[in-house]
Amino acid sequence: PWNNTLAQPTSPTTFSNLLNQAGINSGLSLRIEQIFNGEFNAGIVTGNNSGIVPDNVLKANYWIDKTQLSQMRLSGLNQTRRYRIGFIGSSGPQGWYKDNYTATYTINGRTVYLNSWGNSSKIVYIGDVVPDDGGEILLNFSTTAAAAYAFNAGIIIEDYTDLQGGTMTNASPASDTASLLYQAMNTSGVRMYPNPFTDLINLEFNNSSSGNRVSAYVYDMAGRLIFRRDFNGMPAGYNKLFLFTGSSRPGSKIFTVVMTVNGKVTIANKMIRAIK
Repeated sequence: PWNNTLAQPTSPTTFSNLLNQAGINSGLSLRIEQIFNGEFNAGIVTGNNSGIVPDNVLKANYWIDKTQLSQMRLSGLNQTRRYRIGFIGSSGPQGWYKDNYTATYTINGRTVYLNSWGNSSKIVYIGDVVPDDGGEILLNFSTTAAAAYAFNAGIIIEDYTDLQGGTMTNASPASDTASLLYQAMNTSGVRMYPNPFTDLINLEFNNSSSGNRVSAYVYDMAGRLIFRRDFNGMPAGYNKLFLFTGSSRPGSKIFTVVMTVNGKVTIANKMIRAIK
């Protein structure tokens, strides 16, 4: 379900008639409003498409300098629906060097962060996005003040009518330190197992208050939400949750499981489904 722009991002360009995951014309268009600096081809290559997106997506990125602002505009959106936009960037050691490459992705004043260095497993999302009166969304790309560069390998566009399904607005905390983005496991006291799993994932954690709103989300490799469950009214103290993912995506082997408490990400973990 990937559309290749087949173009350098160094001039304002419109990419029309984007295909959806079924290969059908979605009616959406993407336009580069403020240019990027060029194409960067040193993204991570797993060799077997085992990353959260295919190797071809990880490898090819658009790049920007420190604090540079680049923009894309999505058009043709349905105002009766809500949208979740995912961003991914990747950079690796093939002819390149390790550094802080934390990108900022912003929609309507809401920002998520991702360090592309060595990344093959993380996507960050902004959800519950409403198009403007013209059916458009403006996407802003920049860097943190500390980042040397930033890279964008692709964007994921999801739409839905279930307003409750979009309550997880961001799939990463708004932190300037990208190394903390997906290391919540180290400090949250949350256990997620087994890994690999078959149909059932166990999630253990210490609930600080019975008033907490706890939710769990499972995304497939394309960033599609395939499972969600809300666990409200749980007692304070130790709790064990069971996520019955089943085989709704029989072709998927790698998933991202996210747990939020009161809308804030507590843990996001890459899980592998054992093939029966």
